[in-house]
Amino acid sequence: MGTTERLRLAQAAAAVVRDAQAAWIEAVAARQVRRLAQDAHTAADAGAELARRMRQTGNFSAERQGRETLPLWDADARVEHAIAAEQQAVVQLWQQIGGGESPEALARHLPDTLPARPSLAATDVRATWAAQVRERHPDWRRLQLDAQRQRAALPPGAWDELQTAWAQAVARGLPDAPRWDPTAPRWPHAWDQALAAHAALTRLERRLDGDLDLAWANARRAAERAERQRHRVLPALQALEEETLLRYNGMLASTWEVLAAARERIAAQQAAVTAERDAWLAWLDLQAVLAGLPLSERAMSAPADAPATPAKGH
Repeated sequence: MGTTERLRLAQAAAAVVRDAQAAWIEAVAARQVRRLAQDAHTAADAGAELARRMRQTGNFSAERQGRETLPLWDADARVEHAIAAEQQAVVQLWQQIGGGESPEALARHLPDTLPARPSLAATDVRATWAAQVRERHPDWRRLQLDAQRQRAALPPGAWDELQTAWAQAVARGLPDAPRWDPTAPRWPHAWDQALAAHAALTRLERRLDGDLDLAWANARRAAERAERQRHRVLPALQALEEETLLRYNGMLASTWEVLAAARERIAAQQAAVTAERDAWLAWLDLQAVLAGLPLSERAMSAPADAPATPAKGH
């Protein structure tokens, strides 16, 4: 087996591994989000039931009862969406990895939470990574040798003259760029071949370097967002919920404020899971690029919508 064929097989294997790992991450995250959506539904249902009883005793107006029931309707829709998203993610994982089990049986083997992510390397490895990506691409060595061979076949000084002529033509405008025309050649055929080989190599080089830079930037930003959500936003909302409970015990906060704080904390937990999932997927995309694959156009998830918050009671 030649080097090119071996590299192509390695690329194909890397693509299969990336897709299977990404499907696993999606399924585990979807399961976490579904469970949190059900927790939020439980809190919203408690508020709606309390509002119904308050209405029956004459302490709430119909308008107030409706306002306090809105979070339950929102939670109903979110649970339905989360269940559908989990089912889709599990089926896609099952389709990726195969096996004799059903999707439902496969779901029972999933962990409750996403594992810890591998740490990202320092930025000073960029040059090493760039060389690694080029060496792992099936076409790099062939294009590199072709460009070297075509350039070596030129007469002494012809390459510098070719580069100067091309730069001047580009400066004047691409319609006037020098090109080989069989009926009226503007330069020797060997020049055209050398320039074409060089252009093919530099095109691949720019694509590989661009994919690497984007994959690295995406992975870094996604990791930063996940860390911020987990270590800053979520602890802040957990502290606010605890403070609200203390105020409630001192009869300084209403039941509705406690329920609203719980919903906000659960929403932050869901956002943390989503951010962690995105960080994992971005890390997998980076590993795929380092294996010689093109960068996938995986969209970063938008921030989670804020939950509907009812008016606070007194």
